[in-house]
Amino acid sequence: MMSFFSRVNANMAPNWGKRDSGDAMIYMEEKRNFRVKRTLLRVYLGLSVSCIAICACDEDAKICRDWVHAHNGKSLTYRIFEGETADLLLKSPIVEAIAEPEADGRYHLTAVNALPCHIFTVDVGASCSNTLLRYSGHTRDGERLALYVYDPSEGIWDRVDDAMTEGDADCDLEAVVDNRTYVNDGILKALVAPELAANGADSFAFTGDTQNYTSRNMYIDGQPNGIYRAVTTWGRDEFLAGRIAHFHHAGDMANSIVTSDAELEAEWQIVDEAHRVLDEVGVPFSVSPGDHDSSYSNSNTEKHWNFRPYYEKTFPVSRFDDTIWYGDHYITNYDFYALVTIADRDFIFIGTGKDDYPYDWMNDVLARYRHRIAVIGRHAYLQAVGNYGALGTLFFQQVVSRNENVRLVLAGHVGKRFHQVTDIGGRKVVESVVDHTNYYPLPEGRGAEGYLSMISFRQGKLISQTYSPWRREYLNEPAEAWQVDFELPDTVRELHTGKFSAELCKGCAVSPVCERNRKCSNAFVRESHGK
Repeated sequence: MMSFFSRVNANMAPNWGKRDSGDAMIYMEEKRNFRVKRTLLRVYLGLSVSCIAICACDEDAKICRDWVHAHNGKSLTYRIFEGETADLLLKSPIVEAIAEPEADGRYHLTAVNALPCHIFTVDVGASCSNTLLRYSGHTRDGERLALYVYDPSEGIWDRVDDAMTEGDADCDLEAVVDNRTYVNDGILKALVAPELAANGADSFAFTGDTQNYTSRNMYIDGQPNGIYRAVTTWGRDEFLAGRIAHFHHAGDMANSIVTSDAELEAEWQIVDEAHRVLDEVGVPFSVSPGDHDSSYSNSNTEKHWNFRPYYEKTFPVSRFDDTIWYGDHYITNYDFYALVTIADRDFIFIGTGKDDYPYDWMNDVLARYRHRIAVIGRHAYLQAVGNYGALGTLFFQQVVSRNENVRLVLAGHVGKRFHQVTDIGGRKVVESVVDHTNYYPLPEGRGAEGYLSMISFRQGKLISQTYSPWRREYLNEPAEAWQVDFELPDTVRELHTGKFSAELCKGCAVSPVCERNRKCSNAFVRESHGK
């Protein structure tokens, strides 16, 4: 029979076996009347020693009893290691060492621009039943923590549960895994790490004012022109290739200047179908809805349309239920934020609708995620270089100037392309306006031709390029291709482990592995849902 490990890609398999000699501190516990007596031992790492660390930092007998005997299963021994990897995709071997508890009995780990991990090697033996894994710990406030198990036949980490950290309180992770799939030579390997929406890219795409892509006036031979779908299809392909990590829309998604409700429905169907292309592969997405996504009055028919319900029906909160990058919203998805990782740094993209001014909510969100680089989307912000206008000035004063992590503002609305760098007490904020609605490389009247901005972070620079997937060409004028100095601050990620346990669990149902499109996973490891 082929062994579990015989088909594993050696370059992807973790470096479990090689250890340095030395002393390590481990816990061994002795259960007496459901009490845990912990004895500190020293062992030589060259020996084959397992450590039982169930409830290693909790003296409460009831908690320990519940953890150890939840399913009347056999408790398993394990060893705990710590490591970090610059490969946020979890596809490379992880540099690891024996983990040692701090004075508080917990295991603490930080990593700069890398992923901190606690790794557990569980001695399952020859058992063919299932194993129940339970973990308690936390990462940074507002960030997700995930439990993975290693599939030796596939050479990948399967996500089996995740949870959001609230403040500095521990969150609980739990999963039942099939030993026949995950055990090799009697060992099951589990890993806990912060969960990131990362694909290794150092760039994101930025477009806006796509109303001409939906307008009946811009149809070709009586049919929608297809530009919107071409743009999002390009975004999908660039994301899957690891070249962009995020897609931001600056608003005015549909034209909405119509003569009938049916025409309005048709426009928003074009928007919906175009963005489904991104949804299908889990491209992180943000938007700052514009005036064409809000309301319009037709003086000829004396009819007033409120477009906001169309936007909210097209992009309900439930649309993003199966993603890890979606953060939260204000009242509806008219105002929401996304959490993504670009160039190994953690970003927050936060956008609000043109008719909304939830300054307190935005400031609260930006304060909570002060450890992330903030990009703010606002449809109408700058009117020209140096000219914010009344609403732009208020937004700058209430939000941009007050939050030290805000480094980039994205806007549209004015039918122009320009940028400026604003100094706020030594903090440089890049403010970029992209609206190609009135840009006609072909004879005027054809409308915008699918141009968007690609913003990259490379070698201390922010680099902006303009490209059209529809026309398959770049624009090289100064307003379309530019770069500025932009040093990305380091991202420091944390992992704090309190408890871990493993036990054989014959009668437990196995947590399902979700194969949908890997959009919920840390990069592209296969995902699972334990709850």
